[in-house]
Amino acid sequence: MFSNTIANSDQMSVMSRVLDDYCRVHGILNEEERETVARLVVDLFGRGIVSESELTEALEQGLSSRAA
Repeated sequence: MFSNTIANSDQMSVMSRVLDDYCRVHGILNEEERETVARLVVDLFGRGIVSESELTEALEQGLSSRAA
């Protein structure tokens, strides 16, 4: 799941924003559920998806396919 990719402070801010926005939009308040989403964001980053818009899109696609 995790690669050797190291995020700088700007990238950490992007990942944090994506996580917060996703959880706000989807009403995720439970800490366990937030951690699950956070792990997915980090996984996507480790796969080279680093822009805010790409992370958001991939997160939406990834979680919606899990719900299907």
